[in-house]
Amino acid sequence: MIVKVSALIVYDNKILGVLKKKHQSFWILPGGKVRNNEKLKSALYRELWEELEIVKRNVKSMKYLMDFSTSSQFSKDELLTKLFKVVLYDNNKINPSHEILKYSWIDVNTANQRNDIATGFSDIVIPMVKEKKIL
Repeated sequence: MIVKVSALIVYDNKILGVLKKKHQSFWILPGGKVRNNEKLKSALYRELWEELEIVKRNVKSMKYLMDFSTSSQFSKDELLTKLFKVVLYDNNKINPSHEILKYSWIDVNTANQRNDIATGFSDIVIPMVKEKKIL
């Protein structure tokens, strides 16, 4: 099982999703694998920088929300996702890096009409945001 951290960044009833260059078929939450002996928040800060050039000083708050397990959309691995709610001071200071094709603000009210959102994002995170259980 792969342990990963993911950032739930919500703005105006939309969730920040990323499309990786390597796997362009599904939108996912920003984040990635936790390295050996790496603290969860440190891993998430690293991933936010690597994927979106979000610097630590632009993070207003980072709060652990929950764990959930899913199968990877891109391999045969099982994933254990440590989900954090991240609030940025400035949502305009986002710049996709070399591994991210693009990012998008995905509307929670129309997300269920899409088939290009990864399972954990679509089946777990979006319904919880819609029901205001995470916010």
